[in-house]
Amino acid sequence: MIVALSSFVHGSGRSTIAKEIARRLDAIHISSGDIFREIAREYGFDDVKMFGEYLMNNKRLMIQVETAIDVEMQERIRTLYRSGKTIVLDSNLHSHPALLQGMEHVSFYVYASPSIIRERLLRFPRRDEKYGEDPLRYELERTRKDINRYRLLSLLTPNPLSYLYSYGSQVLSKLYHLYKLHMRGAPLLWLRQAATSEGAHFLDNSGPLERSVNTAMELILQGR
Repeated sequence: MIVALSSFVHGSGRSTIAKEIARRLDAIHISSGDIFREIAREYGFDDVKMFGEYLMNNKRLMIQVETAIDVEMQERIRTLYRSGKTIVLDSNLHSHPALLQGMEHVSFYVYASPSIIRERLLRFPRRDEKYGEDPLRYELERTRKDINRYRLLSLLTPNPLSYLYSYGSQVLSKLYHLYKLHMRGAPLLWLRQAATSEGAHFLDNSGPLERSVNTAMELILQGR
């Protein structure tokens, strides 16, 4: 079984929830971010932001690195799934329900309110991120850059990776723009409907982590 977590924007707490679910299920946690950090260190970068900027200025290398990450992700998912392992998939690109067809899975889109994201990031800053004055603005910019990178990769890579990037960029772009509308006063219902229209559960992580994880666990156990 696969438990797949995506988010509307970076900073929603997706990875924190994914790690705790993996611990409770005694499952294998697969994170695209972790693989990206591993490769960044291989190239001598401890700061993943600097590595991302370096790749954007070296398009040929970016294609090599990004495709290597995504081929590795897909291979890990297929191998572990065939062996009967429980997987917690922590990735905006790979965990969309449409990409998991044919595999038993429960999918979530993780949400946190704008004010909560700001508060948490200011209180618990990550070591590899430099937020400036507004951490939410920084995370929104990260999300926008992801979308643009996936669009570029969809044009430069052959199928099936081209489809992965094209589909991922379309879905993430829709969620990102809905979140920005929500910041301006659009109802939360729009984000809930976006999650369910993609075949996933809407998981509100604006409150205590324990509550979010317990809610997810109930839905996971119902789906088994």
